[in-house]
Amino acid sequence: VMKSKEENYEENFAERGSAMKDFDDILKHVGGWGPFQYLLVIIFFPFNIFLGYVYLSPILTLFTPPHWCLVPELMNMTREERKNLAIPQDKDGAGGFSQCSQYLVDWSQVSVEDLSSPEESWAVGECVSGWEYEVEDYHKSITVEFDWVCDQAWIPALSQTVFFFGAIPGMLFFGWFSDTFGRLPTIMFSNILALVTGIATPFVTGHFSFLALRLAMGLAFNTFYTAPYILVMEYVDNSKRTLVGNLGLALFLTLSGVYQPWAMKYFGDWRVFNWVMFSQMGMIVFVPLILPESCRWLMAKGREEMLLKTLKRIARLNKKEVPEDFYKDVRIMCKRRIETNQAKPPCTYLDLFRDHNMRRITFLGIILWMIISLVFDTTVRNISNLNLNLIFQGFS
Repeated sequence: VMKSKEENYEENFAERGSAMKDFDDILKHVGGWGPFQYLLVIIFFPFNIFLGYVYLSPILTLFTPPHWCLVPELMNMTREERKNLAIPQDKDGAGGFSQCSQYLVDWSQVSVEDLSSPEESWAVGECVSGWEYEVEDYHKSITVEFDWVCDQAWIPALSQTVFFFGAIPGMLFFGWFSDTFGRLPTIMFSNILALVTGIATPFVTGHFSFLALRLAMGLAFNTFYTAPYILVMEYVDNSKRTLVGNLGLALFLTLSGVYQPWAMKYFGDWRVFNWVMFSQMGMIVFVPLILPESCRWLMAKGREEMLLKTLKRIARLNKKEVPEDFYKDVRIMCKRRIETNQAKPPCTYLDLFRDHNMRRITFLGIILWMIISLVFDTTVRNISNLNLNLIFQGFS
């Protein structure tokens, strides 16, 4: 029985397609750097700005301005007069005054008009009526609104710990989600999660709800950024990947860090700031109209028709004339990739540690990533320990 043309064509695939081993070889035929990639780079840049919102904005929303104990009985005096009379001096405190203690005096029994400085016999204790904050040159943060200072100063610090803790199960979950449902749904899901939690945060009524939302936002970190990063890099020629990846971080993450302090200074309130910044992530709804699904994932799942449709779109935008035989080769390559994957046992996280070389690479990657992240994050978080002018200079 004579074989069909399709069967003969498939049998000769190895000889004809010897130069086409993986998707990088396919990309060379439809164009790895052209109008299609320019469009992807443009749609990728906003994710770098969003990274600044999720990663850097807590430095501003949790910022603690100079503060001291509130003494309602002395509110008829000027600020400096109140501080000189009711607040103990502390060289380590903001402005040379203690931030968490006051003189315990029955001010109704004291003739303040005859006093310009405290008496040595006055007892010192914790703040009784709350705190005053110097917000004129700063801004109203969530720390100011809920008095998360002194004995409750642990709450802002814990919120950051909870945020990064949430990233651990989040990345494990979204890694599975990405392999199962695709890269594009992962990008949508993680970014919508960051969007919703960012907009919902100003509605919190206390530290429990705040910590819960920080944990929820942490689930989306780093996936909401790394998923589009990896997807865009997949469609960019090898020679341009370093440029595209670093250009977004260098320009747009930096831009996000530069204008956030000035936006906070303009709005003056952390709630409005959060709403304005995170509402911009709503443009994620337009991403599926421009950003295609991963061709590598489509190939691994055997979705030939969608794979070919995506490749034809890339070739059309890049003005590449691709012969029909090329798409036949891609279809055969996709079929054989499925057969190879089905013949192998499914991969698990244990495979990262099963082989000696892979185990070494895994441990070295973890250690290096931890060191780099620790140094970078320590530097970024330490900005809040600088004075106002240096905060703006540090961001800018």
